[in-house]
Amino acid sequence: MTEFRQIQSFLRRLERARTNKGMNCIGTALYLAGVTRKDRKLYTDAAEACLELLDVSNEPRPGSIVAFRTPHQIYHAGVVAPFSANHVYHRNGIDGRIEKVPLRRLLEVYTEPIRVEYRIVT
Repeated sequence: MTEFRQIQSFLRRLERARTNKGMNCIGTALYLAGVTRKDRKLYTDAAEACLELLDVSNEPRPGSIVAFRTPHQIYHAGVVAPFSANHVYHRNGIDGRIEKVPLRRLLEVYTEPIRVEYRIVT
């Protein structure tokens, strides 16, 4: 898929996800990244299973998942904007709005003992 088509596909998913209710951050991140076919609430085990299928990266890449983890679970997640590695789209809580924020802002909020992990979507 060309970069243009990837961005178009992301924007269509984003528009659909903005109207969904009852979803959580990791379910929305996986949907926006194209990993899952539906935006849905995912619990820890299902979210971990999805993330395990993706390669780990040391840095954010456009379209990759960014997961903020405690030692035992995913605490928060978003997707790096497909057109800029400096911004993340994330659902701010269950039923929260989807927001585009600078990645650095999330890195300032989610600090130790929370660690950040990037997963590449291919």
